Amino acid sequence: MSEFPYDDANEIIIVLLLIFLAFLFSMLLIGFSAFHLYLVANNQTTLEHDGKNNYRIEGSSEIVWGSKINLFDLGHRKNFEQIFGTSWRLWFVPVYSTIGDGIRFPISFEHYNELQNTV
Repeated sequence: MSEFPYDDANEIIIVLLLIFLAFLFSMLLIGFSAFHLYLVANNQTTLEHDGKNNYRIEGSSEIVWGSKINLFDLGHRKNFEQIFGTSWRLWFVPVYSTIGDGIRFPISFEHYNELQNTV
């Protein structure tokens, strides 16, 4: 009786391959989760992150093209509450608990004033 639980070389290769694949998969999931937590913290979608935003200032016919200003960034805590809701008990339950109606969203007036100054 040997001390090593695997007798066959093929079993050792398969186990090592599975360990490597599990490690690779977990690293990919960590990266994916970190990127999406960043998006939640900045109140952005992947499309908003990849492209530049175009805004029309109220009372003006001029459009600000290619702005990197994010009007919907309210701060990390408010952004998180806007997406997941204020009750932490409902964060992992598939019920509607977000702030707002899903069509109209609050904006940061600090960023809005910064955008107005660029026009």
